[in-house]
Amino acid sequence: MIIYVRLGRVRAITVECNKEFGGLPLYKRKSYHCETIVDMPYTQIIFTSGKWTPTRRAANDKQKTGKITIDPTGTDLD
Repeated sequence: MIIYVRLGRVRAITVECNKEFGGLPLYKRKSYHCETIVDMPYTQIIFTSGKWTPTRRAANDKQKTGKITIDPTGTDLD
């Protein structure tokens, strides 16, 4: 069984109960990339904090702008 609760735009809590997690550990806390994972018997709780924000990119970030750039080394790579 999985329970997912959104807390605003970026934060969330996920609670998963499963027999495959087993009875051990009684309590174990880990943190990875602004997420806190708490392992308990047959349960795992994941809290995603608001510190993480998705990278925003423009739709045309790979396209050339048409501006001329001058390379100070004098080599032409294009």
